[in-house]
Amino acid sequence: MPRTIKYFNWVILVAVVALFIATTGCASYSQVSVAPTTTPIGIPGTPTVTIQNFAFSPATITIPRGTTVTWENKDSASHTIVSDA
Repeated sequence: MPRTIKYFNWVILVAVVALFIATTGCASYSQVSVAPTTTPIGIPGTPTVTIQNFAFSPATITIPRGTTVTWENKDSASHTIVSDA
């Protein structure tokens, strides 16, 4: 195989590996961190979901669109709340 073709193959290989490395860390998403609280922080008149022992209370909740929901974290670990919509 001529030296030029071997060199070209190495350049392509290095370029593909560099592209792979550059794109593997590019995924990102937004998170909302909920800090642990020890006192109720509910807003009067709004539904509240409590996180305790890595479980939600109430386990399910149905609310109208646009309703504010208060999240109360009673765990020692931080939790994230994300929307799937």
